[in-house]
Amino acid sequence: MANDKNIRLTESELNARYTAAAYKFATVSNWRDYLALAEEFRALDTYKDSAQKYSQCVKAASAPAYREITLAPHPDRRLGYADGSIDTQYGTIRSHWYYKENTVYYEFTIPSGVTAHLTLPSGRTETLTEGTYHFTE
Repeated sequence: MANDKNIRLTESELNARYTAAAYKFATVSNWRDYLALAEEFRALDTYKDSAQKYSQCVKAASAPAYREITLAPHPDRRLGYADGSIDTQYGTIRSHWYYKENTVYYEFTIPSGVTAHLTLPSGRTETLTEGTYHFTE
């Protein structure tokens, strides 16, 4: 049986707590609630699929990370180019720029579920969602 601060719960008590937590799991939408709910599943220990639900809650609580990003490249002719990427729970975010003669070429890749707020050195601003984008200045 699950152990919550060394209190032994009956099967029906465990089931009631699990059912209540599972219901909340289906209805929560913000990361703070997911963290609180993760603790409820952790307290249920090995009851049913509580460990799996705990992991799902922790993952969902971290979902805000990279959901909204800012891209503000600062190209430097001395470097010639830059290419950076980061793997997130949504997919890979990529930012790339390079010089060709007197023109700077930009390429940005944004995965599904991410919104990027882009500001280019010229002051041009764009809001980017899923896709690959090309700009020149």
